[in-house]
Amino acid sequence: MELELWAEISQRVCDVQRKVKFRPRDTHPTAQIVRVHLWSVLNDRPTAWACDPKNWTIRNCPENLPDQSTMSRRMRRADFAEFLAAMHQRLQ
Repeated sequence: MELELWAEISQRVCDVQRKVKFRPRDTHPTAQIVRVHLWSVLNDRPTAWACDPKNWTIRNCPENLPDQSTMSRRMRRADFAEFLAAMHQRLQ
């Protein structure tokens, strides 16, 4: 059940990502930051937990996970909030 929900969420992240401009200075795209955040929320764990590849399944683990400090910094930015708002709208 959890992986089925993750597949749906992940698809919506991809849908929103197509409409968001990539910032060349970012090592990790906003979509990846959102994906890591949502993985932690889905599993009811802290964000730092989702930054560890051993807490992902082989099928859905991103190649290059951000560290906790990157997540903390990026989750405070406006583009993160805008991405989540677009996700919310897409999921309704």
